[in-house]
Amino acid sequence: MVQRFLDGANWKYQDAYDGMVYHHKFLQMYPLEISVQKPIIDELERGWFYIHKRDRCHRPLLIVNIQRMRSSGVDADGIIAVSTFIHQFMITRTCVPGRIENWICIMDMK
Repeated sequence: MVQRFLDGANWKYQDAYDGMVYHHKFLQMYPLEISVQKPIIDELERGWFYIHKRDRCHRPLLIVNIQRMRSSGVDADGIIAVSTFIHQFMITRTCVPGRIENWICIMDMK
């Protein structure tokens, strides 16, 4: 992970460090414990953003239903909160270092 920040900052150490600190603070705003995330639970129950099984390479499938998202009336902050929660959940609970390190995202545009 450190190498990703260094590469993104063109190997400028201070910029990479500042990016890591900002990223850490951002993640602290959206804790992974579902029990403290009542608004996220409500949005997940609407069914516009969810994880569904795995593909043949065992990568998790992330489904985003745009029509349901628009009809639910969620604002931009809600989308960011749910997206951050789902992605952090996938990274920590469904990915396996060295074996499953990415996922498939399907955007249902109907």
